[in-house]
Amino acid sequence: MKKVLRWLGGGLLLLLVLGIAAWFVKDSILKSFTERRLRQETGLIIEIGQFKTDLTGSSLRLKDLRVLNPVGFGSAAFLDIPEGFCVLELRRAKTNEVHFKELKIHLAELNLIKNKQGLLNLESVKESILQALAHRKRSLFNFGFGGIDRLELTLDKVNYTDQQQPENTAQIDLGVQNEVATNLQTEEQFSAWLNAFLVRVAIQQYMQPKSQGLNFLWKSMLPGQGEQH
Repeated sequence: MKKVLRWLGGGLLLLLVLGIAAWFVKDSILKSFTERRLRQETGLIIEIGQFKTDLTGSSLRLKDLRVLNPVGFGSAAFLDIPEGFCVLELRRAKTNEVHFKELKIHLAELNLIKNKQGLLNLESVKESILQALAHRKRSLFNFGFGGIDRLELTLDKVNYTDQQQPENTAQIDLGVQNEVATNLQTEEQFSAWLNAFLVRVAIQQYMQPKSQGLNFLWKSMLPGQGEQH
């Protein structure tokens, strides 16, 4: 009986150690899986520096997420997100509906690049995503919008690089710090808030000096407009 108890105790101890080890490596496994799945879904290389979930899996914190540019647009990341955090309502996720109790995103950089052939990386990114989705019967993006209780956005800057006309290259400081929206429960409510937010940012940038605002960026991105600056 003593031997049996010792073996049982040793087995339980081993399971405990393995469980603790699995807990510490689970985020690393999930990070690799997420990077691979996002690449399948978008056709883009996406790097995640840190991936952490809580005990229940309802909250997720990402750090140093970078979406790399398609081939032909250099080594700069298309998107640089130093931190993202969300809390999901798991009950509704089981019914293919995503409801965020909290969603927080910090966008440090958006790099827009027009290459020497006149192609904008934004269009290439869009085409890559559409092609990837066309070849998948089931997608992560098939989930319905279930609402956002609290959204917090920080948007730092947009970098525009014009390889055809380098004089049009610009850096725009968006200056959006901890913008908060609450109770966006339908797609219509989210769209209305987003449109109003974008209009406000556009107006703020339009009021900036020509060399600093988004009005300069939009004009320089349009074909044949670069020579006007």
